[in-house]
Amino acid sequence: MVFAPAARAAEPSLAGFSAEALGGIGFQLNGPGNPFGPGFGLRAGYTLEPGFFLGGSGAYYFGLEPGDGETGLLEGEVGFDLPLGRGSLRPYLGAGVAAIRDQEMFACAADSGPQDCFPVERGFEPKFLWTLGARGAYPVAELLQLGLDARFHIMPDEQGFTESGLRVAFAVHAVVGARL
Repeated sequence: MVFAPAARAAEPSLAGFSAEALGGIGFQLNGPGNPFGPGFGLRAGYTLEPGFFLGGSGAYYFGLEPGDGETGLLEGEVGFDLPLGRGSLRPYLGAGVAAIRDQEMFACAADSGPQDCFPVERGFEPKFLWTLGARGAYPVAELLQLGLDARFHIMPDEQGFTESGLRVAFAVHAVVGARL
């Protein structure tokens, strides 16, 4: 009598198109104000066999306090989807542009009191952006997956807000997406 091991069920493929909605919060880790705060975004991409991910994401953050500023991000991403049981973990790198409007500034007339001060409108300042992140997702239905995304954004600081010359922000998002 010959005993053969039972056949294992094939792991579902991670290859294919995916689209995700992101919602969460970001924090500037150095420098004044917080031009991040609550935010939302979208990610889309394609995972090739054996798991290479190529895609992009965009996000918009609005500051926690009035006058904190706001940030828009657009970036390309490259990562690798690692199967974890039914779910997956994707470490990734991103590069793109961040458009930041820093905290509200005030200008005052010389030799005057606070009643002579007025807000100065600041435009968005584009900056090159690097991102280091990880995303975990778990399928809850045939096409629907839920997960978390955590990322560090690193941008140059030409205005001298930081001693290091770099702005660093951390963001965490809930992920709701579909894999097709």
